[in-house]
Amino acid sequence: MRREALSDTAGDAAIQAAIQMEEVGKDFYDALGAATSDPGLADLCRELSAAEADHRETFRRIRSELARQAKTVLLRDDQAAEARQAVREAILPDPAAIRRLVSRGSVAALLQTAIQMEKDSIAYYRRLIGALPEPAAVEAIIREEQEHLRLLMAAGRGQETSN
Repeated sequence: MRREALSDTAGDAAIQAAIQMEEVGKDFYDALGAATSDPGLADLCRELSAAEADHRETFRRIRSELARQAKTVLLRDDQAAEARQAVREAILPDPAAIRRLVSRGSVAALLQTAIQMEKDSIAYYRRLIGALPEPAAVEAIIREEQEHLRLLMAAGRGQETSN
């Protein structure tokens, strides 16, 4: 079943939201990696942060293709910053809160936040397939996010057994 194409503005808004989601994910993993004393978790966070940055660049490339086709909507810098902040506030604890949770031994709770973020990303990206240029690129990101989910769930089980 082929999904109906999004309107030009809806497609662009969907890609801009995906870019912001990846930025939030990168920030989250950077903050968690910096706050934890667990070297394995810190390594995992660095790996996930780099992957989120790669995903962001893939979505930026897709957005550039939409722009080439004159199917983008320009946002003022303040509008883009406001949207990014709204996504962060809705999803992500601030870095200081992450450090506090890690210092209290609440790494498992932060891993649950990361797991939910990955699940939400996968669900969102599945809705985009077929509605945007480069569906194969979106499918590849979904597979990577599914692997992130697997790694985070394993790390969460490791945190439960170490506490």
